[in-house]
This record gives sequence, C-alpha cells and structure tokens, in this order.
Amino acid sequence: MAPNDWLIIRIVFLVVWFCMVLGCQKETRTVAELVAKSADLPGLRASKNAELQAELKRIEDEGGTPRQLLAGLPPDEQNVAAALAVVFDRNLLPSILSDCQNLFPADRFEFSVIDLRRVVAFRDGHRRQLSTIASALARPECNFGIEYDLGYNFEPIFIDEVVAASRLLAFDVAAELAEDGPAAAIKPLERLFLLIRHLANAKLLDARSKAADLRTEAIRVLEAIAQHEKTSQDELRALYGFIQDQLDQWPSDRNALIGDRAMVMHAYEGIRFRLLDWILTPEEKEAFQEERILGTLEDSLCQTADMDELYYLRAMRRLIDACDRPYYQRIEVQMELTRDLHAKRSKRDFPFAAARLFLPDLDIWQKKCALDRARCEAWALALAAAAEFPSPGYRINPHSGQEYHLEHQNGRVVMKLDEFGERDPVVPLP
Repeated sequence: MAPNDWLIIRIVFLVVWFCMVLGCQKETRTVAELVAKSADLPGLRASKNAELQAELKRIEDEGGTPRQLLAGLPPDEQNVAAALAVVFDRNLLPSILSDCQNLFPADRFEFSVIDLRRVVAFRDGHRRQLSTIASALARPECNFGIEYDLGYNFEPIFIDEVVAASRLLAFDVAAELAEDGPAAAIKPLERLFLLIRHLANAKLLDARSKAADLRTEAIRVLEAIAQHEKTSQDELRALYGFIQDQLDQWPSDRNALIGDRAMVMHAYEGIRFRLLDWILTPEEKEAFQEERILGTLEDSLCQTADMDELYYLRAMRRLIDACDRPYYQRIEVQMELTRDLHAKRSKRDFPFAAARLFLPDLDIWQKKCALDRARCEAWALALAAAAEFPSPGYRINPHSGQEYHLEHQNGRVVMKLDEFGERDPVVPLP
C-alpha cells in the first residue's frame, strides 16, 4: 500500500472519530436550553438510520411527538384543571397531603367515633376548597397542560392537587353519610368519580396510575354507601350510574403510552446531549453505581442512542397496537419483549436504555390498569343486579380472562371477582 493511501485512511479515521464525538458532545448551553431544544428531536431527525426515520414518520403521522402533543389549552373559565390549580396553596400542599393520608382508612372506608370527628373537623376547615372544587367540576373541559416539551423536567404537580381534592371529597362523603345518611352522600361521591375520570384521561402514565389508585379508594367509599342500612334502591341506581359513567368514558391505555413515548423520545435527546444525570432517578444512579457502570454509562449510551431508540420505538409500537385488546389477550406481547431483551442481555446490540430505563415498568402499569377496569366492571354488574337494572353485559374479566360469576346470598348480591387480594363486591338488597 502506498504511503498516500495510509495517509488517506488515517484522515478518514480521524474524520469519522471526530464526527462521532461531535455528535455526542455536551453543548455549551444551559440545561434549560438543551431541554427546550430536545423537544424538537434534533438528534433523531439527523439520524442516518432509515428504520429510525420510518418510526419517526409513523409517530408524526399519529401526532405523537412532544411538540405535537402540546394541544392548545381551553380558556381558563372552561377548564376544570385551571380552577383545581388554585384550590390549595402549593406551599401547604405537602402538609395537606400528609394530613389526608393520616386520616384516610387503610382498608374499609369506616371510622371510629374519634376518627370521624377528626374527619368532619378537617372537612369543615376546608369548606372553601370544597366549594371551589365543586365549581371547577362544573366546567365543560379538562386539560392539565402536560408539558411534553420539557420531558422528564416536567413536574406533574397537578397529580398531587387531584389527590388532595379527591381525599377531601371522600371525607365530605364520610361526613354527610354520618350526619344525614346515604342520600346526602351521593353528590360529593359523584364529584369524586368525575374528578378521577378527568385525571385518568391525562396522557401521562403517572396520572393514569394514580387515577387507578384513587378509583380503588373511591370504590371503597362507594361500598360504604352501598352497604349502609339506610341505602335505598334510588341510591343504588345512582351508584351504578357513577361506575357506568367511568366505564362508558374509559380511556384507552394507548393514550397514556403515547404520552409516555413522547417523554422518552425527549429523554433520548437528553442522552445525545449528555444529560444523563438529569434523566436518571436517584435509585437508578445508586443501582448503576453498585454495578460499577455509572461512570462510563453516559458515553456508551450516547454512542448507541440510535440503535437503542429504534428498539424502544418498535417495542412501544407493538405495545400501543395491542391496546385494542384486553390485557389478558395482549400479555403475550409483553412476554415476547421480555424474552427478547433477556436473549440480548449479553450481546453488543443490547438496548440498555430501553431495557433498564424506559420499558421495565410497563407491564406492571398495564396490569394495574386492567385490574382497575375489572374492579369497575364487577361493581357495575353487582349494582345493576341489586338496583334491578338491566345487566351491562360484562362477561370476561379483562385482567384475568376469567368469567364473572354473580350470586345471590341471603339477601345480598355477591360478585365473585376471583382476584387475589381483592374484596368481592357485595351489595345488600334494599
């Protein structure tokens, strides 16, 4: 080989090396500037990977990029979320949440005489907030203003505000039930379910997950009314209406997964900008430190970002497409992904960020949403039977795939939910 040929090879090598380093260098901008820039997906758009570009095109066609998901907010006077944002002083919100947690019963929605006095006192001390919540829920639209363009820098404070409001409404139910009976407790319970429905519709995994938690609590509140000795058939019909309203307007898991995918696409840009410290949670940092890989992780993830993101986007496309089926029918998709990641674990093309940061908790989340749905369907069936309404016709539990089984036992309607750790819906006949 001629000397000039060696020179050319060295020059080409240096150019390639320089381009690789330049493509993953830490820009001389503030984190805020890089976060803002990441929303435009510059690294993804500049990729030469044709398959990655095809995935981007699909996502753009369905309006799923961080910028595209920034839908315009309705006017404040029409937006439930705008009014909820001023219900509580945000400086006092942690204290309010702590008080609510201490007052809320761990199992059945029942209180001792002393605890009930505390609940009533807490409710009475927050009547102004209850009035504001009621006015807010009368508005026609709800958009929490999720800032997908901030990615993981976005702080969903609205979730804590909804939690505080829902607990306060639950305490209002307890107070009304104790003071004036089931009929008086119906209105605050209706508001509670409406609030949870709004939260469940937010395109954010954390919001949908918390909505499932709050709906579990709300059903315990509903159970206290359904099993009250003075509850009439009119009240049972109202309770059935609240549950059926949730089911009629149930959000697809697809919505929250699309929102989460936008956040992760933003995070991949952060990886390319060498902002890994901003992306990792304290728990993840500690785990990677124990594995002795934290120090080199940023470099390695930056160099494999395109390959890693392609794997992630393809996996999410499969999970999102499967959302048209109930959980028990789509679990195989998740299992296939798990098996594939396990097989790749010791190979060079192992998508570390997708496998360790962005995909691991999705199966747990989907199970939680499926059980949330199953719980509501079971209660709808039980309440319809007790209220002498036509059955809503739910037959198969979307979580377990088993048939629901309704029984009449000693003047009660009992729905066999067959879920470990779940209490079967029981409604005494009026």
